[in-house]
Amino acid sequence: MSSIKAGFVRSLLCCLTLVSVQFMGACRDTDGGDSKSISVASPTVTATIPASDATGAATNRKLTATFSQTMTSTTITAASFTLKGPNASAVAGTVTYDAASRTAIFAPNALLTANTSYTANITVETKNEAAVALASAYEWGFTTGADADTTAPVPHVFKPSAEPYI
Repeated sequence: MSSIKAGFVRSLLCCLTLVSVQFMGACRDTDGGDSKSISVASPTVTATIPASDATGAATNRKLTATFSQTMTSTTITAASFTLKGPNASAVAGTVTYDAASRTAIFAPNALLTANTSYTANITVETKNEAAVALASAYEWGFTTGADADTTAPVPHVFKPSAEPYI
């Protein structure tokens, strides 16, 4: 009887092992890498507009900071993305976040003062989707030029093809 039990237990363990392997294989990414993953590494700022130490920035320019990872939009606020002008005076503005481009946008409420140095700061309260904060605050400075950007935007015209879609 004990050899029958031992054989049954061995068979059961083999079946459970096969089921586990099948389950784990089904959980892997099989769609070419399009599945969403959340990183536990600290996010970083990868680009800013204006660039760090830029000169001649337009006085009507919005500031942007692009992140290495998708961030939690509720952590990107007027308290976590700030702009200071002369004498460390706070510049009032509106902060938004574009998840598609992973970009935070600071829009000043008024034109920036011409030929003036400014410092932008993103605090460690800014977090990614896994609630991981920036490893350290990110700060950059720039100087405005004499004028606002008056370049008219260039519209893009979409012309549908005469060919039917298949």
